[in-house]
Amino acid sequence: LNKGHLPTLQKLGPLLLNNKQLDESENVFRSILELTAGQSNNPMVTQAYIALGRIELSRNRLEKAKKRLSDALRNDPTSIEALQVMAEIMFHLGEWNALFKAYNTIISSCGDTEVVINAYFMKAFVLDKKMGKTEKAIQHHLKSLEIDDQQAKVYLRMSEIYLRLDNYSEAVQAAGRGIACSVDAAILSLLYLMRTCAEQHMGNNEFASELYGHAIEQNDKIEKALGKSIPDSKRLKAYLHDLMEEVT
Repeated sequence: LNKGHLPTLQKLGPLLLNNKQLDESENVFRSILELTAGQSNNPMVTQAYIALGRIELSRNRLEKAKKRLSDALRNDPTSIEALQVMAEIMFHLGEWNALFKAYNTIISSCGDTEVVINAYFMKAFVLDKKMGKTEKAIQHHLKSLEIDDQQAKVYLRMSEIYLRLDNYSEAVQAAGRGIACSVDAAILSLLYLMRTCAEQHMGNNEFASELYGHAIEQNDKIEKALGKSIPDSKRLKAYLHDLMEEVT
């Protein structure tokens, strides 16, 4: 290996990192920083800092990872990849304001719809599960659906929130929309269960039983756990809670 040949190092570093050869890839990216002298506004330098941050994140050295990503964003404040990795680190550190700052920058500046949708999804997740701000979480999910209204996993999250709030009519609506657009059997089975539970609470027991049948058609593990016939609402709600925790 010629440690003075930048094009070779540029190609080798990501390969080593993808193969989880952390020590070897770290040496390569450190060499890149030495050869470029950490030049500002140099994309190669930004990528090296991001890679070193990913390496520290893989080692669970979160503060070191945070420093590396801070260096990357100092070099290029608009790097979407750097912002994504920084947000991931902030999630593990529980630094919610910094996480929101990273995702807000992504939402306002990124042209990739999928990346923006994911930013809204993660913000909503933190607002709901980590901060208990369910109404704000719903608002973020709705903003995401304005971009793409065919997101089954967003409808799943919304129906779960509405069930938790005992808002069964909204849970029915959200689950119904999710069922209409879902192509994933695992998500579809959960959506059927969400609507089953909501309909059951609203007294629509016959329709709830029909929906429960659709759920176990999608996932036979449900029948093994709860039986062939629809369980009582309390048991079903507890089962859904545990399933959603696993998904989380």
